[in-house]
Amino acid sequence: MFKITLMLYIGYTLTSVAGLVIIKATFPSFLAARSAGNIAWASIVQLGVGAALYIASFGIWMIILSRNPLSTAYPIAIGLTLLFSTLVAYFYLHESIGAYKLAGIVLIFSGVFILFKDS
Repeated sequence: MFKITLMLYIGYTLTSVAGLVIIKATFPSFLAARSAGNIAWASIVQLGVGAALYIASFGIWMIILSRNPLSTAYPIAIGLTLLFSTLVAYFYLHESIGAYKLAGIVLIFSGVFILFKDS
């Protein structure tokens, strides 16, 4: 059961973060092309992929909720999503991470670890 739950959280985190990052990375070029009067088919496809991944994460979230208490599932899912979206934003989108964000990531990861061990 633990292995399945772990896989669900990993799947949720990967699909959610990937969907959000694809949307975030693609949307500015889509808006620029649209304001220039062009149809940016590549951007539309990328936005569709990002949206599909995010919708898939919602489906995985429904499975997680059906198998785990909300008081445990929500903090773990949100904590993992915050942690990995921040890391991907830093490495892929080149957003800055200061000392406070780094400390927050450590605290979030510690909390997620404690909650996951309790479930």
